[in-house]
Amino acid sequence: MNNGLTDVILYGINGVTDILYKELDGQHIIATTDGNGSYQEQPVLSLQQLSEHKNRNVVICSVFVDDIVSSLLSIGFHIEQIFFFHMPKNTIESACDFIIPPCQKDDILYAIYDLGSSIATFDATNFVVLAEAKRIELGKKHLHFVVLPKRNFSQNIRLHSMHTQDEVNWRVNHILNPLFQCIKSTTGISYLNAREELDGLLGKSATVFPEGFSLNNTITQMGYQEIIEQTRKGTCIAHLEAPDTAKRLVDNYIKHHCGDKQIITITMREYNSHEQRNSSSDGWSQFLAELDTDKYYPIIIRDTYQSTTPIAEELQHIEQFPLASMDLTVRVALYQRAYLNFSIPTGPAYLFYFIKPCPSIVFRTFNEDHFATSKMTVEKGGFFIGEQPEFRNSLNQRVFWGEENYQNIASSFEEFENEFSDTSAD
Repeated sequence: MNNGLTDVILYGINGVTDILYKELDGQHIIATTDGNGSYQEQPVLSLQQLSEHKNRNVVICSVFVDDIVSSLLSIGFHIEQIFFFHMPKNTIESACDFIIPPCQKDDILYAIYDLGSSIATFDATNFVVLAEAKRIELGKKHLHFVVLPKRNFSQNIRLHSMHTQDEVNWRVNHILNPLFQCIKSTTGISYLNAREELDGLLGKSATVFPEGFSLNNTITQMGYQEIIEQTRKGTCIAHLEAPDTAKRLVDNYIKHHCGDKQIITITMREYNSHEQRNSSSDGWSQFLAELDTDKYYPIIIRDTYQSTTPIAEELQHIEQFPLASMDLTVRVALYQRAYLNFSIPTGPAYLFYFIKPCPSIVFRTFNEDHFATSKMTVEKGGFFIGEQPEFRNSLNQRVFWGEENYQNIASSFEEFENEFSDTSAD
């Protein structure tokens, strides 16, 4: 624990001080902001008295690390001399390793996601990756995502025609916010109470995305046209990456469950609405029964709303990962670690094309019996029958044009294995 520190100043008196006083080598000085009194039969020095001991390192034994660091710097100590006891880790850490980078308003791109013209769904993926592309283009250092509600302070009638207010709030917290967190440059996320609060947040000098956006000039939801425009310009839009904490959670899971086996995920659609579009339990059961489980480790990622209910009986023996169903950042981390990600068209599967790396196979068909699977709707999203999506990030992101049944699952997997088992094709 001692990090090679000797003859230090222990700042603060508590249980931590008692431990470090015994464990660290040398003759230590004890200090508090006001001084006074004694500790272990030696006088307790004040902050001002420490100016005579600026040749020593300081170990802060207090939760008020920021304030104490500022005080020490003000009397002439250097940041390299300052350490603190990290209570969660039970270690002594250098203050240098925990400095928060400075952030100036001119360095920020404010990305406004307007619930007045856009829905809190996975369609926000387009907006998120395009915002990051614009940040890079403008040379800004940070992104601040702002969720603008329908509500305003006036008495104008506004309706939530797709979801209730509670559902909107839940989706903001569990879809939008995690999506924002999967952009590494994100330093701020705000969910405003009313539309009029936007001007107070932005002020007069903020740089805004979409360009030209204001309360009087709202922008319709972004989609395929904006994505393909960037793709054809040669702009990389695969900007989604799981936060480090989510990666650690998944890596720990892999270490203790999967070992050296290659992970195959199956993202399930199990909605209570439009059930004809749901995943085929029978097809997956047959395929997984034949899968070489000495080599592969299949994991089912269930639909969020069904993740607390029993799965179809024929799939109950297959590993599930409920945390990935409930936490989008963990889902993205698992997709990144997988050898292959299977799905049918569903919100989370659209993420595949904007995660690097993310090998995938998505089964697609047209079905004119439902508007969401009609030829017009599917093509509007950039998927054209017999073709691969132009905006995909790599060649190992495949659309299989056919039903999600055993024969197609098996043949698509065999083809994927033959092409990509020994390579990481781009």
